[in-house]
Amino acid sequence: MPFNNRVFFYTVTFGGRKLHKLSSLLLFLILLYLIGITTVQAKLLNDASYNHASIRDPFNLNDISYLAHWRQTLRHEAKQAMQEDASYLAVRLWQQLAQTGDRDAAFRLGLIFDVGKNQQHNPSLAVYWYRRAALAGEIHAQHNLGVAYAKGDGVTVDINQAIKWWTLAARRGNADSQYNLGILYAAGEYGIKRDLEQAKHWWHKAAMHGDPMAQYNLGTLYANNETHDYCAATHWWEEAAKNGVKQASLALRVIKTRGDYRPCH
Repeated sequence: MPFNNRVFFYTVTFGGRKLHKLSSLLLFLILLYLIGITTVQAKLLNDASYNHASIRDPFNLNDISYLAHWRQTLRHEAKQAMQEDASYLAVRLWQQLAQTGDRDAAFRLGLIFDVGKNQQHNPSLAVYWYRRAALAGEIHAQHNLGVAYAKGDGVTVDINQAIKWWTLAARRGNADSQYNLGILYAAGEYGIKRDLEQAKHWWHKAAMHGDPMAQYNLGTLYANNETHDYCAATHWWEEAAKNGVKQASLALRVIKTRGDYRPCH
């Protein structure tokens, strides 16, 4: 039947009386209006500037199982690429992971640009990725960032920044950072006040983690302090000697020639 512009009414019975309802044209207009409202609401829900917490907060992409599987796959492929000396592919894969906030991936990118050869050796990029990983709490990145500041590799030399990052890593158990802090405080250079107690504190922690040179240096501090604690010195030199420090073996022989030396047992 051909379309025409006539308005059709229909009726319903209400309370025993027939009531005229809205025409189909009016209903059609109302329907369009409702569709328009729905469209606006949908746009708001998809708009990044729409900040209603109940819409944004319930979902964390990092917790979605398929993303975890995707990350695991990328990590496996990146490690495989490194083993096959395909470092350019590894960089691309690590970057994809790092952009999702993966701190291990950011640290590995820092390593690639730190120790890489030729075009991949880029100290500034190494510092960039070390910092991203360090800020996320990766202790090895914190240590390496401290080294970069101490050496001025990819960044301006700043011993205070080196101490800052080494201290963060050292407090969380990084033996290399603990050892380096001991060196700084024992030497008292680069504007750092000499503090043998601080040096002993950090070397003791590193020594307890099995660091051979920290064990040797700690023994030397005990041997040369005011009380000449030869027993403690002997203990740490013996540990260092077991770990291959030749100076410790020599120190153990020399200490016994001192006139004030007494056996510990």
